[in-house]
Amino acid sequence: MIIIFTIIWALGFYWFTAVKQTMRHHIAYGIICLIFLIANVTAFVLHDNYHLGMTTQSSVRTQQLSSLSPRAKLLAYRSLGNGKEKVYVYKTTTKDKTQHTKADTNATTKVSITSTKPQVKVTTIKYRYANKLSQWMFGILSTDNETKSTNYHFYVNTDWLVLSTNQLQQMTQQ
Repeated sequence: MIIIFTIIWALGFYWFTAVKQTMRHHIAYGIICLIFLIANVTAFVLHDNYHLGMTTQSSVRTQQLSSLSPRAKLLAYRSLGNGKEKVYVYKTTTKDKTQHTKADTNATTKVSITSTKPQVKVTTIKYRYANKLSQWMFGILSTDNETKSTNYHFYVNTDWLVLSTNQLQQMTQQ
């Protein structure tokens, strides 16, 4: 709706300042249309950059970790770029397939040593519309449920190995 209102106010401004110049109070109507046009564009930019009209919703999912290898308890990662970014490959007890963390600027990963069962805690924060008016105004932009950040926290025991994929390849060659 914000796009439709922007078009309406732009056409209104054009109509009152360029087409209907002989109309009484055309300058006042043009200024009113310009003010609403500026307000609409400002709201559009604020929504796009700062998520105006949206709130954050957090969800936490905890799953038990199982080892990638039947011979050793291990968690693997692959370094990206300069080595500070890492994509972890892991396996949970609920799924037989291996999974991996997102290679995204909005994703963070942390590994901690614990004495409890190995697990991964995935916290996802998403943007949701704050109310029906925000959904009505900005719904055409499809920004509902947009992910703000994803945090992976791996809890492993002291007997687990956390190895890079290069170290894993070297181990399999030996």
